[in-house]
Amino acid sequence: MEPFVFHHDCKTIFGRRALAHLGSECAARGNKVLLLYGRRHCQDSGLYRRVTETLTRAGVTWLALGGIRPNPTLAKVREGINLARKRKVQAVVAVGGGSVMDSAKAVAAGACVDHDVWLFFRGKKSIRRALPVLCVPTVAGSGSECNHGMVLTNEADRQKIGIGNRHLLPAVALMDPELTCSVSWSQTLYGAVDTISHLLEIFGTAKPSPLQDRLATALVSSIMTSCEKLRMYPTDYPSRAELLWASALALNGLTSAGRGRVGMPAHLLAHTLGGRYDLAHGALLSVTLPAWLRFIAERNPQRIAAWAKAIFTDDSTRYYRHQQDDERARAASGIQALVAWLNRMGAPASLGDLGIDAGPAQLAALVDHALPQARLWRLHYSQADLRQMLQNSGNAAKTAGAIN
Repeated sequence: MEPFVFHHDCKTIFGRRALAHLGSECAARGNKVLLLYGRRHCQDSGLYRRVTETLTRAGVTWLALGGIRPNPTLAKVREGINLARKRKVQAVVAVGGGSVMDSAKAVAAGACVDHDVWLFFRGKKSIRRALPVLCVPTVAGSGSECNHGMVLTNEADRQKIGIGNRHLLPAVALMDPELTCSVSWSQTLYGAVDTISHLLEIFGTAKPSPLQDRLATALVSSIMTSCEKLRMYPTDYPSRAELLWASALALNGLTSAGRGRVGMPAHLLAHTLGGRYDLAHGALLSVTLPAWLRFIAERNPQRIAAWAKAIFTDDSTRYYRHQQDDERARAASGIQALVAWLNRMGAPASLGDLGIDAGPAQLAALVDHALPQARLWRLHYSQADLRQMLQNSGNAAKTAGAIN
């Protein structure tokens, strides 16, 4: 492990009644906030009322912008920026999943500049400051409440781009697992796939580190166990708590600190597809993660075999069966075991399962669409590499079941 400096200034309040601290945490940062939330669930569940009541009790005035949808859009963020500038808000509160939290970060950064926020995503402007962001996650998966990344889709050119900046780290994360208990099975699973992908992408692109490798594989195993429990018992609090905490730990910098440059190639492919097709991020990752892993297994089977051996053993699961010492065979078996688990949980296995054409012309267009994000992330993949990964996405086996 190389020398490193690890800054993590996001105050995290975890557990039941975490939401009760929202008012005082907002008041400490300003008395006027912009509240961002998703669609009907926040209001129908009574969460919107609880949030606004705690703000009011703390003497914080608020204005709200709802209707933020999955694959958050540039137009909605621009609307939020205009509100924040006009009303001179002092902080942004995000209540929802990764899309809401990412939108809040974009609003917080965009409200502090005179130029258009999309210039940040194109790499034409740098983020030098942002309003404080306070996050109340209602879905486990993205870990956006505890990291400095954000993703946004430009509807005009269908580009979905993710960027990171230290000024985007939320000031406060208020994490109550009970708020995730009403999440549907599909959202639960797709959030878990997102977290697993964060962990395995870092594992597969970072320099080996025994401590952090063990942390990553232990988190993946915990996520899988929690998912299996929640499919039978959707409101099981300990499992909800494990998923929510795992999603934060997966991408808050712990698993990548001191390991040099890491990449998110499966996310690159998922963003490419997500910009062109309005599909759940986790559903796309359940296809692109195994596709990228197959690509890497041909070039560096040792790294794939390392997590496969740690996660899929005969003692811990019935899916891993390969007993040979050959690392290439072990890597292939590990990927097969992961796909088998995803299929059993009901996730799609191929682009065809998602209704996406994987023909030559379509693949060529997707490769062209992926190149700007690859350059921005400094991922040195050729067009042929990207085409091979996407072909892997289209050639996977059919799923074993459908999401309920």
